[in-house]
Amino acid sequence: MKIHLCLLFSFFYLLSFSQKNKSTEKQVNKTGSDIYADAPWRMKITDSSGDIAGVPVHIMIHDADVLGYNAELISISVYIKNASDATFGAPILFNTYSNSAFQALFSAKSPYDTVMDIQSFDASLPVKSSTTTVSFTSDNCAWPDNCTYTDITHNKWYFTITIPPEKLIGFDSIIDVKVYFELNWQTDVTSMLRIFRHSEGLPTLNDWYRGDTHFHTIYTSNTAELGFSLPASKEAAKAVGLDWITTTDHSCDFDNYGNSIQDNWQRLENDVLLCNQTDPSFVFIRAIEVSVNNSNGNVVHLLAYPNDSLPFTMPYLGDGNGDLTGTSKIIDEILYTISENGGFAYAAHPFSGGDKLSSLIGGGVWNVSDTGFFQNNTPILGNDVVICNTTTVPSDIYSLNFQQNSFKTLIKGGEIWNSRNTMGTTDEYMNPWNVEYNSSIDPFVPYDTTNTMNHLNRFLQNFEVTKFLNKKGLIAKNSNPAIQSYRFYMTAGSDAHGSFNYSNTDFVMGLVADVHDNAIGKPSTMVYCPNGMGVNGSNILNALKNGRAIMSDGPVITIGLDTLANNSSQFVCGDEAVVSSVAYQNSSLLVNLVSSYEFGTINKVKLIFGTINGEIPILLNCPSASYSFQYTLSLDSLEQSIQSINTILENEYYYIRAELNTFKNYGVNFQLYCKNNEIFRSYTNPIWIKKPINQVTATFENNATFKNLKLFPNPFEKNAEISFFLDIASETSLEIFDTQGHKLQTFSRKLAAGSNSMLFEPEKKGVYIIRLTSGNNIQYIRAVKL
Repeated sequence: MKIHLCLLFSFFYLLSFSQKNKSTEKQVNKTGSDIYADAPWRMKITDSSGDIAGVPVHIMIHDADVLGYNAELISISVYIKNASDATFGAPILFNTYSNSAFQALFSAKSPYDTVMDIQSFDASLPVKSSTTTVSFTSDNCAWPDNCTYTDITHNKWYFTITIPPEKLIGFDSIIDVKVYFELNWQTDVTSMLRIFRHSEGLPTLNDWYRGDTHFHTIYTSNTAELGFSLPASKEAAKAVGLDWITTTDHSCDFDNYGNSIQDNWQRLENDVLLCNQTDPSFVFIRAIEVSVNNSNGNVVHLLAYPNDSLPFTMPYLGDGNGDLTGTSKIIDEILYTISENGGFAYAAHPFSGGDKLSSLIGGGVWNVSDTGFFQNNTPILGNDVVICNTTTVPSDIYSLNFQQNSFKTLIKGGEIWNSRNTMGTTDEYMNPWNVEYNSSIDPFVPYDTTNTMNHLNRFLQNFEVTKFLNKKGLIAKNSNPAIQSYRFYMTAGSDAHGSFNYSNTDFVMGLVADVHDNAIGKPSTMVYCPNGMGVNGSNILNALKNGRAIMSDGPVITIGLDTLANNSSQFVCGDEAVVSSVAYQNSSLLVNLVSSYEFGTINKVKLIFGTINGEIPILLNCPSASYSFQYTLSLDSLEQSIQSINTILENEYYYIRAELNTFKNYGVNFQLYCKNNEIFRSYTNPIWIKKPINQVTATFENNATFKNLKLFPNPFEKNAEISFFLDIASETSLEIFDTQGHKLQTFSRKLAAGSNSMLFEPEKKGVYIIRLTSGNNIQYIRAVKL
């Protein structure tokens, strides 16, 4: 086990406050043992049977093994009130419950585990009481209070107590929970939580499953950070409304506890398997966040995911270093091991200034290294400057063999939306909601929009890099259709360390730098799994590997391409669609939107065409005050609508993606939410589409009267010649239409057999449809004037 260096770490950490640090951790490191409570930030007010759902409250005491800081816990009292009320009443009591009913309230209990230094909850002998919610009786003190308590002397001790439905009757949908810890010989501790309960679950669509791609459990444990046990995390995640989680614990932490790195890696597998087998309605996937050196020699993080067919074959990756020191591992070395085991990777919080890891460990960001992108220190969206483009060293993203792959084959994309911190406080780290409306407390306030640590600013910069990479991939694909790995997918993850309700970050040695509202499932990734999540999440992994995913902090937007005219999607986001000319011209883009009262009405819907020249947005008309909608849009018409801005040539790849904003006005409840209103968002990965060569021709029989309709050149700048050949003299018409179907010109008369031609000279730039009719035979071509 590593030496406990919390004092040393804290000293250097405080010296480095001027440095940007990834503001997502659940910090628990302070003088003495850590005592706190957590509960889901949101949940459905009723269960699957329509009855009131119980509220799980997780309790944990950590670092009580530090010399002189054991916790002699006498009792715990839990209080609830309406969030609009200023005071709590009496604590919840269970003294009238039977012993079995009382014990049934407890779950996710810490076991006796000497290897992991975990103390047994059951051995604390919890009992019901007429004055407190839970009292503990394993130890006795004769002086001064003649009390009973439990002496917690191990590194971890924890449990979940569920507030049962009958205790919640009559309360409003938004409730506050106070957890009071009565301690012997120490100052008592109080933790305050606010829980937003709703009549609906999180927005969803059939075959889409919501999860968190970046979440830390109890296997993340160092001098500054700690997660919760898998059973406790599962209870909270299910209550929030998630379907799955990938456990992405720090590779640098697996030598901080237990017998060995390999034993800890196996223990995590055992915990994942047990949770999945006990309740397969929610899935854990064992992944890992690896500390690696980038091309600059700086430490960055890589999210490694296992083989979708064999989720437990991926070995431990890393060297145990990277928490208080650097690491000896490099990106390509880890990618090789991942490749050997059939896995894949995403760059974690990759590019923005706010993503930069601490300078204490030589931290940095992923390096693009492309002279075509903005130079370092150039201002960029997100109120920050570029720091991810050192062109004097190799790229961390691009393939070494650019003739075969644009990007490194195992890097499928980036977790570009990392955490969702919209509000913060530097005052009360255990009462940021100020649930009792104490005038001396500074509660949550919305971040200044220019704050570079705000999740949206970090996301916007990451997004700009991602759009550049996908443009780069399109250019490569259109130059060489055989090239692979030209798509760079996007995912979102909370990067929460426990943090079921809020995240107390940068909390070191009793000094609070930032407490913010990020928590489990904020934001989330939704994956398309038409055959369910699969055993141990095999189908989830397959979807992540192939970019069949969207990002969301509540509302949902999805896109699909219907090439069969049957109102179903043959291609979804992440896919590459290569279809025939006929199928292309008959294809529809299906756009599905869903929100809820919790996340507000649809405010903005945008389609984005991505081409070798950049992105072109198309705003769609929004339904008024609606929570759901579906668009069925002609792909051919959509493509033609942008041709005057950016022509997509035949046999050329482009992409379409979609964005959704919803708007929520909190009205009279603004004080409960600590804000007046809020915008929620959803983003799809693109569908990459190859525009086919136009092969729409007439059906010629033996008496065919014309052939070889051509326009040259096409596209053209000044004028072009339409030429065709008639087998026999016949009455012939040539009509010119715009893309909206308006007839612009007609040429009609009887023509002689043989070659015929016409000069085409439209006045404006644009796309035109030319129809040639001779007898019963019709033929079309598309003309493009640049």
